[in-house]
Amino acid sequence: MFKQTEKMLLASQSDSRQKVLKHAQINFETLKNIHSDQDEETFKQTVEHLTIDRYIQEISNFKSVDISKEHPEYYVLSGDQACVLGGEEIRKPYSRSEAIGQLTSFSGKSFELVTSLTLAKNGIIEWEFQNTSAITMRRFGMLDAERYFDLEEQGPHGSLVGIAGACRIESPYGAHLIEKIDGDQYSIMGLPLHPLMAQLYKLGVFT
Repeated sequence: MFKQTEKMLLASQSDSRQKVLKHAQINFETLKNIHSDQDEETFKQTVEHLTIDRYIQEISNFKSVDISKEHPEYYVLSGDQACVLGGEEIRKPYSRSEAIGQLTSFSGKSFELVTSLTLAKNGIIEWEFQNTSAITMRRFGMLDAERYFDLEEQGPHGSLVGIAGACRIESPYGAHLIEKIDGDQYSIMGLPLHPLMAQLYKLGVFT
């Protein structure tokens, strides 16, 4: 137990996913997705007819399979998340004003965070996993949202533009906006750790 015998690549630049892997003493290297943004957008169009759950899983799979073909000596881990409110996926905001408006619209409401993982090796999907967390927000107004944005922008991770839901749930400031979470904290951070560890032992990545 506790001995890592296989190399791993994380196909993500996500700070929170890296933080979870480091917390569990998993040795890994990072590699940005080899697909261009245009390639990814084209792929998304081919799967947009699917349910949100399956759509997110297919995007996660897409990110890892080709990388694992180019680096067959590695197990390649990728992930994706979707923020869902009222059955509709909340898209990433592309301006500060849009992001603040999006966050304010969540006041007093519950939304779901769908988290998918994929583990691939040599072009073959060895494992895929998905779970859903429910987050209930406190009631807050526009001024609260603007103050929250100011605090996050002054912090180590910076702007919330480009983050669906416009809330960094795992941050100290984000905690002030949340009333309740039904789900796993690691899943909220984008990487369900315990299911992953169980699979790494099954595959012999750890012995």
